[in-house]
Amino acid sequence: MNTLLSEWAARSATDSAALIDRFEELGYPVRGKSEDEIAEILRQPPTRPRRT
Repeated sequence: MNTLLSEWAARSATDSAALIDRFEELGYPVRGKSEDEIAEILRQPPTRPRRT
Protein backbone atom coordinates (compact mmCIF):
# COMPACT_ATOMS: atom_id res chain seq x y z
CA MET A 1 0.00 0.00 0.00
CA ASN A 2 1.19 3.51 -0.52
CA THR A 3 2.15 5.66 2.46
CA LEU A 4 -1.02 7.76 2.74
CA LEU A 5 -3.29 4.77 2.32
CA SER A 6 -1.37 2.70 4.86
CA GLU A 7 -1.54 5.53 7.42
CA TRP A 8 -5.30 5.96 6.90
CA ALA A 9 -5.87 2.20 7.08
CA ALA A 10 -3.81 1.95 10.27
CA ARG A 11 -5.86 4.72 11.93
CA SER A 12 -9.08 3.03 10.85
CA ALA A 13 -7.91 -0.40 12.00
CA THR A 14 -7.24 0.76 15.56
CA ASP A 15 -11.02 1.26 15.94
CA SER A 16 -12.25 -1.71 13.88
CA ALA A 17 -11.93 -5.35 14.84
CA ALA A 18 -13.44 -6.26 11.46
CA LEU A 19 -10.68 -4.38 9.62
CA ILE A 20 -8.00 -6.06 11.74
CA ASP A 21 -9.58 -9.41 10.87
CA ARG A 22 -9.57 -8.53 7.17
CA PHE A 23 -5.90 -7.49 7.18
CA GLU A 24 -5.05 -10.74 8.98
CA GLU A 25 -6.98 -12.69 6.32
CA LEU A 26 -4.98 -10.89 3.62
CA GLY A 27 -1.69 -11.97 5.23
CA TYR A 28 -0.78 -8.85 7.22
CA PRO A 29 0.11 -9.67 10.86
CA VAL A 30 -1.44 -6.57 12.47
CA ARG A 31 -3.32 -7.96 15.48
CA GLY A 32 -2.09 -6.42 18.74
CA LYS A 33 0.04 -3.79 16.99
CA SER A 34 0.05 -0.02 17.46
CA GLU A 35 -1.17 2.38 14.77
CA ASP A 36 2.43 3.15 13.73
CA GLU A 37 3.32 -0.55 13.61
CA ILE A 38 0.25 -1.33 11.50
CA ALA A 39 1.10 1.47 9.06
CA GLU A 40 4.63 0.09 8.65
CA ILE A 41 3.34 -3.47 8.15
CA LEU A 42 0.86 -2.31 5.50
CA ARG A 43 3.63 -0.57 3.53
CA GLN A 44 5.20 -3.99 2.92
CA PRO A 45 3.91 -7.01 0.98
CA PRO A 46 1.94 -9.54 3.05
CA THR A 47 4.15 -11.92 5.00
CA ARG A 48 1.66 -14.77 5.28
CA PRO A 49 -0.42 -16.61 2.72
CA ARG A 50 -3.90 -15.23 2.23
CA ARG A 51 -6.57 -17.08 4.21
CA THR A 52 -9.84 -17.85 2.49
